[in-house]
Amino acid sequence: MEWCCEAPAARATLRSESGPTSEGLGYAECIHFTVPPWRLPLHELRWGRWIAADASHSMVWIDWQGPAPRSWAVLNGRDLVAPAVTDDSVVAEGSRLVVSDRQPLRSRVLADLIRGIPGLTPLMPKSILALRETRWLGHGLLTRDGQPPVPGRSLSEYVVLG
Repeated sequence: MEWCCEAPAARATLRSESGPTSEGLGYAECIHFTVPPWRLPLHELRWGRWIAADASHSMVWIDWQGPAPRSWAVLNGRDLVAPAVTDDSVVAEGSRLVVSDRQPLRSRVLADLIRGIPGLTPLMPKSILALRETRWLGHGLLTRDGQPPVPGRSLSEYVVLG
């Protein structure tokens, strides 16, 4: 798997012919797999993104647990070395992001999501069909050595394979 965070704190505008225009902050990433996702050495996945309230800072992260565990984090467009990722924090190189007040957005099993797509369920391994994802919206506070704390919002997700 190759992961690249292309735009860690991008401004976006969404326009539709029938509705209002929406503007906000987000990020763009590119993930390239050389094997089917169900063959990845993965049991648990945590990922998330955080953007400062004033858009001055951003962080994205991935924590991959399984036979070959790995963690990635990008702060303000710069890769952080050896990040430690938990459900409520990302710590690396003198920076600490603490996520609090997480509100669940959704929790679902992949089988329920794809059930309505004819012919797809029989093609998927049972372990992938049992995949459960939970997503939260929360507040985040970034602290860095010698600098004032920076508040913002976070979106995080936890995925566990069945």
